[in-house]
Formats: sequence, structure tokens, C-alpha cells
Amino acid sequence: MARKILVSYVAFYHDFTDGVVKKDGPTYTLHHTYFSDHDVHLLLSTGKPGEIRADHLYAALQRDFPQRNILLKHLELNSFLDFKEIKYKAEQAIRPYKGDRIEILFSTGSTPMRMSWVLLHLEENGYDTHLLQSLDAQMARGKMAGKAHVIPIEIAASEYAYRLEVRAQELAENKSKELITETLLPAYSRAEKIAFHPEVAILVQGESGTGKELLARHIHDHSARKNKDFIPVNCAALGQELLESRLFGYVKGAFTGADKDQKGYFEAAEGGTIFLDEIGDITPYMQQALLRVLQERRIQRVGANKEIPVNVRVVAATNRNLMEMCEKGLFRWDLYYRLVETEIRLPRLRDYTAADRWQLIQHLLRQKQAQYGLKWPLKFDKALTRWLKTHLFPGNIRELEHVLTNLCIFVEDGTATLDHLPLSYSQEATPSLDIEQVIQRHIVYVYRLLDQNITHTADAVGKSVNTVKRYLRDAGEI
Repeated sequence: MARKILVSYVAFYHDFTDGVVKKDGPTYTLHHTYFSDHDVHLLLSTGKPGEIRADHLYAALQRDFPQRNILLKHLELNSFLDFKEIKYKAEQAIRPYKGDRIEILFSTGSTPMRMSWVLLHLEENGYDTHLLQSLDAQMARGKMAGKAHVIPIEIAASEYAYRLEVRAQELAENKSKELITETLLPAYSRAEKIAFHPEVAILVQGESGTGKELLARHIHDHSARKNKDFIPVNCAALGQELLESRLFGYVKGAFTGADKDQKGYFEAAEGGTIFLDEIGDITPYMQQALLRVLQERRIQRVGANKEIPVNVRVVAATNRNLMEMCEKGLFRWDLYYRLVETEIRLPRLRDYTAADRWQLIQHLLRQKQAQYGLKWPLKFDKALTRWLKTHLFPGNIRELEHVLTNLCIFVEDGTATLDHLPLSYSQEATPSLDIEQVIQRHIVYVYRLLDQNITHTADAVGKSVNTVKRYLRDAGEI
């Protein structure tokens, strides 16, 4: 049989006078006059366990109403303004009552707290929630004075306004650095859910240039670790010895040039997040070393005898198929499963909807124009607009940024044309009809874009390494 649950926040500014519980305060009055056929009053506090005022209020209610089931739950918020964190922790608090009738006093708490209740109520999440609004002192005069008079509220009429407020806060947090389009929304929604679990390792998969580091920063910025450091590491750019000393640090005398003790990235990121990009490129030795760190949460500096405990979230990324590499014996299965506790895949730019792609182009263009100090809005003629909308962009967002940077620098009259494209695209305006030349030109372009990495080029264009080498040799690239 479903129970009846009453939920409200401790009102720190109105439930107390000089630290003493007010019996005419909103929480005490609500419980005294409204709690009747309810089974549980769940009292939520935004403070940490041991918060004196919340404990005093809880003790006063238990003392005065000993037969009633009153529970105090501390949410321990990192930010009173982060509605996403508030919503997540509020949902955790009411989760034991799924299937019960949950009556939520909507009035108490800050705007983000009220917003979180609205969003939870609007979602199809299986909760039987009912929002209550308490009348203010003016409306509760006369016979209602000293009583908690609450009425049910319908939120549908104000849903649009609340969603606008949510979107405004999201944009303020983004600070125009990222644009979460409809195509990206599934990946970012998944990321924000994972962000609240700071111990879980994450593997981000996607082609080069799809925004893996940006997503990793988004996870960090929306987690409890956001006030600590986020340290990105490009594993493919460092050899084994250099990567080991950078990740784990070293002690004086460990090798030539080690003239003092040096912390590694794991120590520097203590309490924060380390982003290991191109994880599929590390050597078997580094795979073993990293596995040990993930298992034991301890690192050992190069040349040292003692181990150092570390508290770091690891977000790894790759544009390679790690499972296929494991099957071929090129990557350790045990490390793979340590890294892929959760997984997020980013879409390619060519998989964006036409509307999303154009929205992204305009977003990046505004950033570039501000970065390079353009005094006029850059416009595209019809031919260039058509090209931007249809070009495959094998280098994804990074390639698009490269193109827009060139346009912002070299366009002098405010209108960009195909002639303003980077030189590597010049032949595309009058493409050859010879299929072999088209394939060769495309492979050369991808090869240059991917820092002359043949394996990555083969993966990107869907051909074997030997075939890619043949095209590159014929083109004089290798």
C-alpha cells in the first residue's frame, strides 16, 4: 500500500531566531498543522551532517511529536546555486519513496532548489510527486494565522518560464565556450549524470576533433571535483619514458637531468581530474603501470621506493576501437574494463543535423570574430555557405575551426567566398572527376590533418594501412 510522504527543506533564515527554533517558523508550523495522515516527514537540509540548526530543529520536532515519523536528510551541497547538483541529490533523497505519494513543499528554499523540484516533477521518472505552495502571511491572516495553509499547484503554466531560467543558467555556466546542440545532447546528458559520481572512470570515444577534451572539462566542471585542477595529457605526443615521468613524477637523481624531486600529473591533479587523451597509443609497459594506479589508487615516482596515495578521477579518450585492439592483443583487457566503467561516444560532425551544424558554425564564428577583433560581422556568399553545409569535415570540429580561423584572418571586406578557403581546399572548388585522384587527395588531406599518423588516417578513411601508404607514396608524402 502506498504511503504518504511530506517533503520540505529546512528554512535556515526563517525557522530560527538567534539559533533558537521558532515554533511559528515555516517548518515547525507545517509539521504541526499539516502533517496528519502522512506516514513520513522527510526534512532536507542543504548543510553537512552536524549542522547545528538543522539538528536542533529535528530534535525539537522529535521531542514535541514523538509518535510521528520524522527523518532528517543532509544533502551536503557544494553549491547552493547549482540546480543540477541540487536536483540530483534531491532525487537521491526521495528515491526510497518511489511508488509512494510524495507531497513536496515547493515554497521553501532558493530559486535553484524550487527549480529542481519543478524539473523532477515534470520528468517522466516514475515518482508520484505533488507540489504544494504555502500562502504568505498576508493571505493567511485571520483564522489561518499561525497555521500552515498549503494549496496544490499546477506547474504546466509556468513550465516554459522555468525551462528558460534553466537554459539561462546553462548558458551562463558555459561562458560561450561550448554549444550543446541537439545532436550532442545525449552525450552531454550522459556526462552530467556521470559527473555526480566522482570515483567512476570514464572512456570518451570519438574521432579526432569531435570535442573529447571539451566534454571531459564539462564533466569536471559539473562534478564535486570542479574546484580542483583539471589536467589534460596527450599520451600520443609523449614517449614511454617521458610519459611515465610526467604522469607519476620522479625523484632527484632518477635519470640524467633529474636535479630535484618533481611531482607528476597525478599528484598535481589531487582531488581533481586527469584527462588521458589518445589512451590507445600508450605502450604495454605504460598500460601495466596505469592499470596498477587505477587498481590501487597509488603512484610511485620514477626512482622512488615509496608509494603515494592519490585521489584523482580519470577520464580517458581515444579515436581507436579499444575492444578490437584488445582482441588483437594490442591493449590489455583488464585496463580496458578499468577505463570503461562508463562510456560516452561523441558524434562526428558529418552526423550532425543540418540545423545543428549551422548553429555550431555560427557559434564558433562569433568566438573567432571576438578572438581576432573583427569590427564587422563576417558573412558567407552562397557558394561558400553551400560548401560549409555539405563538406564532410573528416577532421570534425577541429577542422571546422581551422577553416573559420582562416576566413576571419584573410577576409578583408566582410564577405567570405570559396577563394578565401585555406590553400589545401583550393582544388575542391573545381574537383577532379578521376576517382583515384579524389581518393588520393582526400587521404593526403586527412593524413596531414591527423598529424601525419598513418594508423589514425587509415581508421578515419576506412581503409587498410597498406592502402593508405600506397596512396601517400604516390602523392610523395612518404
